[in-house]
Amino acid sequence: MISYDPGEWGVAFIWSLKGSVFGRSIWLAIPNGLMAAMLSVYVARYEQPWLVTDGVKMVWGSFTFVLGFLLVFRNGQAYSRFRQGAKLMNKVTACWLEAATSFVVFCSDEEGKQHKVEHFLQLMIRLFSMLHCCALQEVADLEDDSHDILSPDGIDPASMAYLMEVDNKMEVIIHWIRDLCVTSARDGILTAPPPILSRGIQELSLGQVALFDVKKITEIPFPFPYAQVLSSMIIIHSVITPVLASQACEGWLWASIVCFLVSFSTWSLLYIALEIDQPFGDDENDFPLCEIQQEFNEHLKKMIVSEVRYPPKFALDSSKDSPRIVSSDKFWGSAEESTKKEHLYGALS
Repeated sequence: MISYDPGEWGVAFIWSLKGSVFGRSIWLAIPNGLMAAMLSVYVARYEQPWLVTDGVKMVWGSFTFVLGFLLVFRNGQAYSRFRQGAKLMNKVTACWLEAATSFVVFCSDEEGKQHKVEHFLQLMIRLFSMLHCCALQEVADLEDDSHDILSPDGIDPASMAYLMEVDNKMEVIIHWIRDLCVTSARDGILTAPPPILSRGIQELSLGQVALFDVKKITEIPFPFPYAQVLSSMIIIHSVITPVLASQACEGWLWASIVCFLVSFSTWSLLYIALEIDQPFGDDENDFPLCEIQQEFNEHLKKMIVSEVRYPPKFALDSSKDSPRIVSSDKFWGSAEESTKKEHLYGALS
């Protein structure tokens, strides 16, 4: 996905060609402009006003209105799918991070069980990393769908071999995580009461349901009849418009410019819809799936660090009636310094 800065005046980014639809639209609009110019010269030289009558111009306005309505509808549907895909994918990630965090918090604090707790946490975050990776692979349409995962070293080789062979990897990993949590609760590694423990398992299921909704977007395309009719109408519009422009405008220059702009706008709107209709791919405007997986791995690694697992100790100062208001820069620096630290330690922003 392209991150851009519109600038103070809101036009600084319009010259960028990365991820732009301008290139394809211009190459299709240039022939229309040239055709309108040649027809305008022909009409002016040989005085052929009979090429287009007033009735044709009136009917052609209705055709253009229908085409514009279809283009607006097509773009609205494409943007809705794009936004819904982003919303659901964020929900998948959030639900599974919430589930993983819950299982970390539910771990026992008994000294005699810390070895088993550590074993549980290391296995759990590896399974969650593989789960998120499999989820992205199911919805993505990439030439190279490999993503980074936390190293599966230590996991039973027979289980990993089985996972590599099955088609429904995500369902298998979810079953492993559920069984791991139930077994750990029975062994006293997870000490939360069953109703509280079920909250983490519920978040796991909610993420799975959200992923199935994402798959609807990737597997169900925009209806074929709409796409067929719209593309056909745009082609017809591109052929007839130069004829109309040659007689509606005085002079070949204005006929060429107007025809070029109309054709350019029409093709641009179509290509925008095609560009954002399926956001889980390799295009410049698609979601950064590799970065999403990497950020998920970073969250998993951080949540089992001892400084994160346990809250800080606190000593209450009874001499002070209420907390003082201080600037956050005093403790973790300004926003610029925080950004530099994130880049320094390799954290994903």
